[in-house]
Amino acid sequence: MQALAPQPKRTNSRASTYSAPPGPAPQRPPATLDSILSLQRIFGNQAVQRMLAGTADTDGGGAVARQPAGAGKAEHKDNQKPAAQAPAPKCDTGVGLRWGQDTTCSKWGFFQGMHEGGEGRKWKAVSCCNTWPLSVEEYARNQGLNGAASCKVQHEREIATISAGGQEVEVLCSDTIPKDASQVIEMSPKAMLDLSGQLANPLNVTVCYSGSKQDLCLHNGPGAKSFPTIEQCLTRGCPVPEDAPTHAQSGWPRV
Repeated sequence: MQALAPQPKRTNSRASTYSAPPGPAPQRPPATLDSILSLQRIFGNQAVQRMLAGTADTDGGGAVARQPAGAGKAEHKDNQKPAAQAPAPKCDTGVGLRWGQDTTCSKWGFFQGMHEGGEGRKWKAVSCCNTWPLSVEEYARNQGLNGAASCKVQHEREIATISAGGQEVEVLCSDTIPKDASQVIEMSPKAMLDLSGQLANPLNVTVCYSGSKQDLCLHNGPGAKSFPTIEQCLTRGCPVPEDAPTHAQSGWPRV
């Protein structure tokens, strides 16, 4: 490219009669603007625009690309919905009663081995489910709870925390109670003793539930309307465990 010869400086011979209005003196454009105007006069406006576009690409696309690290994350965090809080446990308040020896087989029990019988094509293996209330009570206490209980049907197989007089016990909801607006739970005698130290009087209690179902088996024995035997609370044909608790050993009130 040939260097352009310097152009003679032109002067305006006509005197201007225009006078600037009073006010602050106009500021001189920044040096960057002078440079751009000079380049436009030398290379043409389109060439200068292409040069400036190339410079912007080299710089990474302008101010948006120069955001500090984490700016996008901070904005996303601000737009996030607050984490949902865990639902409060469901609780009931009402009358708490206790079982007696007349209580029926529990609706739910625990798996107690297999029973095999028969020969040839008649041979079969049966899962034994033990719903004898005294055995279920013993099972619950071996799990670190205070015993078993009859609870509202929607909370069967859950762990219930019973509160009364500043004391608490935890029981396994292995049976259900009739729909009664005032009664909220019927616990084993041992659980009631742990809670209140007595068996004679009903209690005003608050009962809260775990919400998670325990792995229990459904009663499938012959059953009884009241005062069942352990054989009636075991799966039909399953042998009675040698160490099964008895009413004489339990100390439970008759009714």
